[in-house]
Parts: sequence; C-alpha cells; structure tokens
Amino acid sequence: EMRLCEIGRPGVREYGWHHATLSAFAAPVAAGRVLNLTTEQMVSAIGISASRTFCPGAVTAGKLTNMKNTVDPWAGRMGAESALLAREGFSGPEHIIDGKEGLFAVFGHVQYKGQPASFDGEGLVTDLPTSPKSHYRILDCGMKSFPIEALSHAPLTAMMKTVKENKIKAADVKEIKVEVIARATRRKPPIIRCPIAWPSGW
Repeated sequence: EMRLCEIGRPGVREYGWHHATLSAFAAPVAAGRVLNLTTEQMVSAIGISASRTFCPGAVTAGKLTNMKNTVDPWAGRMGAESALLAREGFSGPEHIIDGKEGLFAVFGHVQYKGQPASFDGEGLVTDLPTSPKSHYRILDCGMKSFPIEALSHAPLTAMMKTVKENKIKAADVKEIKVEVIARATRRKPPIIRCPIAWPSGW
C-alpha cells in the first residue's frame, strides 16, 4: 500500500478518494503470501478485491459515521476473502492496476492544481524485498501515539505535557481552548474533546 501511495501524484485523498481504496489492492497480496498463492492466483486475488472495494472520501468528510473506522478493516477482509476465492479458481481482472479502465486509467483524468494525476507503474516493482535482509517499506510507517484522529495528536500531547509539568488536577480546569489548523475544524463532530478523567497517576 505504501508503494501505491508513493507512485501516484497526487495521492488519492487529494482528489476525493479514501486510502482504503489502495488497501484493497494491498490486502490480497498479504493474504496471498500467507496462502502461498501462485502468480496467477495472486493476480486474480488483487483483481477480485480491488473490483469491489473502491472507497470515496465521503467516509471521512462531513458527518462521521461508523464507516469511518470500518473501511480499512473491510478492505482487509475483502483482501483475505479474495485470496481465498482466487485459490479456489475464481478469477479477477488482471488489468485492474494499469489496464483498460483500471486504477491508473480511472484516476488519470483527474486534474489537481491544474495538473493531471500521474502514476509511476515501475515504482510498484522496483527494489522489491527478496530476503529478510531487504528493506521493507512497512518499517517506514509512522505509528500513532494515541488511538485518535491524527490532527488531534499535537494538541493532546501539549495538554498532557502541560498537565504533568504543572501538576494540574481535573477539578482545577474550567475550560480548555485549543488552536488547530483549518483542516481540523472542518470535521464534525469536533475532534478535540476534554477527557473525562486524567490518566492514572497524573
């Protein structure tokens, strides 16, 4: 999935699609490795999964619903199911990435800041890991420090540091004001909330 993010300019989020769209291409690869699929089966697994899991960005725009936190796990499930189907002989479109009306073609007409979307297909297969000593892209991933929306991390970290350094108790707090970037204020309901209780020991 990281490779798919890297080879496309701009990224899928910039033109209104959720990154679970890309998860649907990557999940069957992971599942297929576990199931020891053949090359042909793996190609079908990717085609099966991606064919039914394109995800518009609406799931994280405007009013948030249960689907916000479900689309990526759903793509993972679809990937596993698709790998199982492919193992049993079910076929999927082999041109789903760079063929007729595939990923590159569907998004290639998009204009972003006056430029058409572009894809480096070779980047998908350049320097693929071949041994435990190879570099794996997953090691370049950033991990969230807290199980909250990404834009909330900086304000929460600042609040926790302030609380700890000043030995603030919840009973002493009447109001918390947070200044965030404009993008963070476009989400409803508000993503910054005062915790009901401080972490234990604070």
